[in-house]
Amino acid sequence: MSVRMVRLAPASAFRTLGLLILGALLPLALPAQTAQAHGGGTPRLTNQAIGPYRLYAWTEPEPLRVGDAHVTIAVTQPAGADAQPGQIETPVSGASVLVTFTPLDGSGPAIEAPAVTQQALGDVYYETDTVLPSEGDWRISIAVEGPDGGGQGDFAVAVEAARQLNWTLIGIGGILLLGVLGLIAARASKQTPKTTRPRRSQRAARPSQQLSASLESGGGIRWS
Repeated sequence: MSVRMVRLAPASAFRTLGLLILGALLPLALPAQTAQAHGGGTPRLTNQAIGPYRLYAWTEPEPLRVGDAHVTIAVTQPAGADAQPGQIETPVSGASVLVTFTPLDGSGPAIEAPAVTQQALGDVYYETDTVLPSEGDWRISIAVEGPDGGGQGDFAVAVEAARQLNWTLIGIGGILLLGVLGLIAARASKQTPKTTRPRRSQRAARPSQQLSASLESGGGIRWS
C-alpha cells in the first residue's frame, strides 16, 4: 500500500516573522536601558586642572534622564622623568574620588556616590552609578584626594523626564503578533498528512458465479 504525503509551507517561517516583528518594536516601545559603563559616554570635563591633577569626566546615558545615571572619571598628572617618550600625562591610581549630584532647584538633597577603579580597565578609570530622582538642572561635583594633594571639578547637566512606554507601538506590535499567530494556527491545521488508499483490484469470479454465467448464456454443464 502506497501513501502519498502532501507537504505544505512550514509554520516556522511565520513564527520567525513574528519574532522579528516583536524584536524590532520592543526597543522602540521600552524605556531607555541603563547606560554602558567603563570609559565611555558624553565628555563633560576634559583636561581640567584640579590642584596637582588633571580631571576628565563622561556621563551616560545621553541625554541624562530620571533614573539610572553613570559617570566615568579619569585622573591624571604630568608625566614624570620616568615617563615614556611622548607621554605627557600618567594616570593616577589609588586616589579617593567622590561624586556629588545636587539638584539646582533645591527639590531634594544632594546624592553622594564614591567612584572606584575597575581592575578590568587597568585601574585607570573611576566608575560610579546613581539614580536621579527628578528632572531639571543638576550640578555634578567630583572631589579627588590623591598622594600629591586634592582638588575638585564640577559641571552642570540637564536631566530630562523618564522615557515612558510607547503604548501606540505596543498596540501595533500586539495586533501584528496576533495576526502572525493566526496564520501559524491556520497553517498548522492544514499540515495533517493526507493519504490515498490504493484502488481495490477486481476479485476473480467465484466458481458459483462462473457456473451461473454459463447457464445464462445457454451453455450446458459438461461432465468429464
